[in-house]
Amino acid sequence: SIMELTFVSSDPVSYEAGQFMQFRIPHINEILSRHYSVATRPHPTRFVFNIRLLPSPSEGIPPGIGSSYLCNLEAGASVDAVGPFGDFQLTKQNNYTQVFIGGGAGVAPLRALIQSELAAGSPRRCIFFYGARYEKELCYRNEFEREERLTYIPVLSESAKSDDWTGPTGFVHETAMKWLAGKNKETLDIYVCGPPPMLEATLKSLADFGIPRERIKFDDFGI
Repeated sequence: SIMELTFVSSDPVSYEAGQFMQFRIPHINEILSRHYSVATRPHPTRFVFNIRLLPSPSEGIPPGIGSSYLCNLEAGASVDAVGPFGDFQLTKQNNYTQVFIGGGAGVAPLRALIQSELAAGSPRRCIFFYGARYEKELCYRNEFEREERLTYIPVLSESAKSDDWTGPTGFVHETAMKWLAGKNKETLDIYVCGPPPMLEATLKSLADFGIPRERIKFDDFGI
């Protein structure tokens, strides 16, 4: 249900990993705005986005306007977008462990942050907890598993008993909290992005766990 779309710009654009662009979506007699984070580390003219196609939830309710428009574009089509925006960016260089917690389309800015960190001259330790419903929904799984400098921990919330899955199950923030137990809370930088319920549950768990607020960054999709 998540599509990868790539756009190119004739003019270079300067931005930081974790930032988003505001797409201008034509709809009937108005222009709507939709926010999507860039899903790779910065490139001046190439922009990759992960967009979840939102179908109609029930009869009489239209599908997602922005996602339907973008996911049905033909190759070569042009779009209007402004930006970049947002302060969901890597912390300044330190020796802390970089912890990324995400789910669904929240993989986009987290992937960009991870790529940027690992491309640094002296990358910090990175660990990525990513939640999906089923194994087939683990976006960029091969990329993350191949990266030797990244500890990648996928978590499935609805894996069937008949599946061959042997990894963690349940909610991704619960698996992350188990890992955090016993860690020095003052030596972690934590980044969170995902669907609103996941984001809310994760932020609450981090607060209950005693992680200092200044050590947590999160992205709410620019809503």
